[in-house]
Amino acid sequence: MIHKHTRLTPREHAVMRLIIEGATDNQIAQHLALTPPVVGQIIRRVRLKLGTPNRTATAVQYDRYYMPSQAYLPPSEPIHDQEIRIMHLVIVGCSDHSIAQQLNIAPRTVRYHLCSIRHKLKAENRTVAAVSFDRHIRGIGTIGV
Repeated sequence: MIHKHTRLTPREHAVMRLIIEGATDNQIAQHLALTPPVVGQIIRRVRLKLGTPNRTATAVQYDRYYMPSQAYLPPSEPIHDQEIRIMHLVIVGCSDHSIAQQLNIAPRTVRYHLCSIRHKLKAENRTVAAVSFDRHIRGIGTIGV
């Protein structure tokens, strides 16, 4: 949960917006005239401020708090129940191994489902897929359309 007093710098906002758009650390560094290690430091600072365990969960929390009504592309195909369960765990920051343990499936199966979800959401990476999925479940769109 983000507190009202949580303040991000303009540079932190710029980095987070680029992450949500799917940019890598190198792309962010180039775009903002930073070095990749500095980008990593900024992401860690934002993680601490937002109280999130990893980059993906940080991007989801940032999107919820700072960009609550952003549009998205609806999925190209229905998202199935197991994929929905997996994505609920991804958006809170669980690793593939942790998801596999919690759902009693193989890590390889988790990766297979994540690849399928990324395709359906037209997401370049796990973080973009998580943000897009979270927008769906917040009511900005519908799952399985």
